[in-house]
Amino acid sequence: MAVTLEMVAEFLFAYANCYRKAYARATAAPPDGPGYPSLPISPFLHASHFDVYVAADGVVINELRDEPEHQWYIAGGPALKVDYEPTRTPSAVTETLKANGLLGKPIGIYRIVAKSELPPPVWHGRVRNIAGGSGKGSGVFS
Repeated sequence: MAVTLEMVAEFLFAYANCYRKAYARATAAPPDGPGYPSLPISPFLHASHFDVYVAADGVVINELRDEPEHQWYIAGGPALKVDYEPTRTPSAVTETLKANGLLGKPIGIYRIVAKSELPPPVWHGRVRNIAGGSGKGSGVFS
């Protein structure tokens, strides 16, 4: 089926509308929602326009603007974070969360505490041959 520019535009408007409604539910106080903090986590919440590039094999949706002054990337998942006990979260991150009234509140980043030390390649994000296998050289760690 051929995709037209009109179909792309209709989808984007519908997606942004659904995204904004879902966000409103997620940030609503209980019992109407879980009460997640209202954070500017997505351009779909506020942008009035996007640059949209339609190619033969996909679509790129882009919003060009300056990054916020605050460290926006430390809150606002959903995301998983592997950590240890005691935490290895840098104190600057904890202080930023505290300064913005987010410390101890649900921010959508879920902490997984490892029971033992992870191998350095895994900790540094270098995992190879994740599909594994039983053949020679099918190890998981680089």
